[in-house]
Amino acid sequence: MSPLSICVALAMTYVGARGETKSQMKNVLHFTGMEEDHIHEAFTDIQSALNKPNQPYKLYMANWLFGEKSYTFLKEFLAAGRKHYAAKLAAVDFR
Repeated sequence: MSPLSICVALAMTYVGARGETKSQMKNVLHFTGMEEDHIHEAFTDIQSALNKPNQPYKLYMANWLFGEKSYTFLKEFLAAGRKHYAAKLAAVDFR
């Protein structure tokens, strides 16, 4: 696991956080002083910059969301995951 992979995973989780959890994550991840959309757009830009055409390397990132199949996720959360992180939801039975 690279530091970037861990940071991206936490940023994807932050998209769905609310209330006190979101506030604590914002502080711990040093997202303070940034608008919500700018945080996720920055991660989109980082991933795009790392995968520019004609680079001597190719970075493969496997972003995926795993969620309990009996839970209904907010459309906004799923849309943000797809838009900024190219992450789809895999419905899983965690029981």
